[in-house]
Amino acid sequence: MKKKYRIHKLRFTIFIALLALTAGLYAVHNLPSNQLKDLLQGSYEIISVKDGDTLWTIAADYSQPGADLRKTVYQISQLNEISDHVIYPGDELLIPVSSPEKAL
Repeated sequence: MKKKYRIHKLRFTIFIALLALTAGLYAVHNLPSNQLKDLLQGSYEIISVKDGDTLWTIAADYSQPGADLRKTVYQISQLNEISDHVIYPGDELLIPVSSPEKAL
């Protein structure tokens, strides 16, 4: 009876170890390292959406002149997990800042 208990205990320990390893690898694999790195470097600004704002007007305000606004709109959408491009007054958005003047 004791031998059976040891085998079950060993299997349980191995199962828990594999589960922890899998969870750790999953967490590391899914880290948004580029976004986290940029956030730590302070290249984003938090803004509050005002009445009449759209992603396009916000992108135009925070992009460099001549930049592709589609790319900025996409970045804002991805960064803030916006799937339908609908924003509401009072929403707070992280905006990638491309010029030093806008970050101040």
